[in-house]
Amino acid sequence: MPEIDPTDAPTGVGHAESPGRSRRVPRRAAGRRERSTVVSTSGTAVFGASPVTMSAALTRMGQAGAAALIFGTGAREDRAASSAAMYPVFITGASRAERESLGLALQPELMRGDGPSGALEALAQALEASRDDLATLGYPEQYWYKTAADEFAAIHAATLDGSGRGRWMELVDSRAVPIGTLDRLFPRCLVVRIVSGALAPHERAERKAGLRLARRYHEVRAADVKRDASAVRGRILEFITQAAPQG
Repeated sequence: MPEIDPTDAPTGVGHAESPGRSRRVPRRAAGRRERSTVVSTSGTAVFGASPVTMSAALTRMGQAGAAALIFGTGAREDRAASSAAMYPVFITGASRAERESLGLALQPELMRGDGPSGALEALAQALEASRDDLATLGYPEQYWYKTAADEFAAIHAATLDGSGRGRWMELVDSRAVPIGTLDRLFPRCLVVRIVSGALAPHERAERKAGLRLARRYHEVRAADVKRDASAVRGRILEFITQAAPQG
């Protein structure tokens, strides 16, 4: 087992892989005293990066404005997200107007994300563009996605806990943040995708990615949203109830 920097205390963050699977993580230098754990599994803790490494991560990510706002806001113990905050619903697909219409219909039951405008898109794009550079810091790739998701969810946690709602939702442009990236950030999220009749290549790829989520993915027709978004609401709430995380 490599030496661990005393400032890198265990956080209990697990590697998002299927139970029973393990992956040997290469030992990469992340500074003179920081190293990754040797083996990472869904049940094995990954040690948290020190402030020095977090600062280096922001540098690797180009310190994109919204990403820095979320990813570099301070110690996680001061911004812990409730478990409910880790199960968002993402409304994606179609046009912004159609997403807004559906989001408005769902607001009595789902809390609208109140983070900085465009922050999730900026954070996801910074992560995707910096994957190779972040790997040099000595932590599993999924560690950075999990850390970023924890920070982003913490923005909504306090408001969600006081709202009486079970989940928060975010309206997402799938061209900026595809479903695969949403799933990497929040492996237990739900995705509601608005689809039109004829699917462009990008939309077909998104459908394929959505179907891999199985019960966590649901489609509604753009025509139905345009005609009466409130009528679609009941079907989506039923989907959310059926797809609720077990255990």
